[in-house]
Amino acid sequence: MKPAISIVMPMYGVEAYIARAIESVQKQTFTDWELLIVNDGTKDRSRDIAADYERKDERIRIIDKTNGGLSSARLKGLESAQGTYISFIDSDDSLQPEYLEVLYSIIKRYDADVSMCSYNTVFGNSQTPVSLCFPQGTTILNDSEEILKDYFLPQIDSIRKGSNVLPAFMWLRLFRRDIISTDLFISERKVYKEDLVLTARLLFSIKKLVVINTPLYNYFINPGSLTMKYRENAWSMMKSLTLELFKVLDKFPEKLVHERRLGHLLFAVHFVLKNASRQNYSLYKKQFQDILKSELLMQAIHKASLFTVPRGFFVMVWSMKIRCPFLLYKYNKKRV
Repeated sequence: MKPAISIVMPMYGVEAYIARAIESVQKQTFTDWELLIVNDGTKDRSRDIAADYERKDERIRIIDKTNGGLSSARLKGLESAQGTYISFIDSDDSLQPEYLEVLYSIIKRYDADVSMCSYNTVFGNSQTPVSLCFPQGTTILNDSEEILKDYFLPQIDSIRKGSNVLPAFMWLRLFRRDIISTDLFISERKVYKEDLVLTARLLFSIKKLVVINTPLYNYFINPGSLTMKYRENAWSMMKSLTLELFKVLDKFPEKLVHERRLGHLLFAVHFVLKNASRQNYSLYKKQFQDILKSELLMQAIHKASLFTVPRGFFVMVWSMKIRCPFLLYKYNKKRV
């Protein structure tokens, strides 16, 4: 018989964490699942470790592929998934034992397209629960326009705090398999925040979303994770993200999204320059000058008021307005 849930777990360079991730799946109180571990051409012992679990548990399958990145591994797993529902899990994270049971229960009970939960961030020995922008218990969103306007648009404007935001992470959700198509995926090597782009594309297909504000997923912040590293192609990745997100914004009245565009462009400048500050000043200055050549980004800088931008963006906006990279480089260098 086909399983109720297919779990897709991309795997690359996680020999220190893969056993923890697999065992957290095996400890689920809901047992009607298959685990598809997609080996994305890993060069360490990750596959050997996973193979030990595969031999002992018939619900676990390893799928081998040449290296192509996280999104391509998820897509490969999706193509092999047999479950009615699908969940994506990162191989350096772990699940609370009730993760599948709770998400499956509410997606079935409310006949929803997607169910999701909140999560814990784990750094070293510290674990912090992250609460979503909903009351405790279960919240049902059954208006696709409301979901887009009230909970997706705030994610595009990343510089404001305290807004309603539905995290775009793929790993917080249980999806009905038939709403996910291959054309939703985009490579994290081409665009920053690929999960946000996928969510933007997917939300137009979601008629009902059910949220339980309970942390059931453990997100580990590891020293070697991608979010902690310098991205050589950050500038092109951010331009690609902007292009994709603005395609979504174009479907809304400009009056509704004008400030969102401005907020995203300021975030784009902030991200690119903070990333560049991980390198030497010469490379940072070149990146700074490249941004000065972007008419779209500089329009956003000139429109931004020093009196209203968030504190963390004040130095950036001021430095860009006066075209002075050195002070901003020193400021960012202390924060990476």
